[in-house]
Amino acid sequence: RRFLLRLGLLELGLLLGWGLFAVVAPYFFALVFPAYTESVPYAIVAMLIMLSAPAYIIRSYFTANKQESQLTLLLVGVPILKTIILGSLIVPYGLPGAVWAMAIGGLVELTVALWLFLSRVNSVAQPV
Repeated sequence: RRFLLRLGLLELGLLLGWGLFAVVAPYFFALVFPAYTESVPYAIVAMLIMLSAPAYIIRSYFTANKQESQLTLLLVGVPILKTIILGSLIVPYGLPGAVWAMAIGGLVELTVALWLFLSRVNSVAQPV
């Protein structure tokens, strides 16, 4: 349970960092990259990818505990799903679709990792 609390705190910190970036990015791009101010919305959406960082911590947990079925799903199934999302959004929407697909793929990865972790924790906690 402390692990989940720490993951939640990490996710909250990442969310606050993303919010700060979303506020500062227009000014930063205008100052440093004035020719590329139209890319600010893409950068803000792309920064959503960092919110999936706890998925990598959960993956490390599965690696340390040698839980191969969960790792297989995370290392094979999730990339296949992310590729399908990317292919389905990049064709009709181009670059904005690719950026959104990366953000959605990160959310999918985090959701699957949390689901696998919570199902693992609940199966260990319940007596057989």
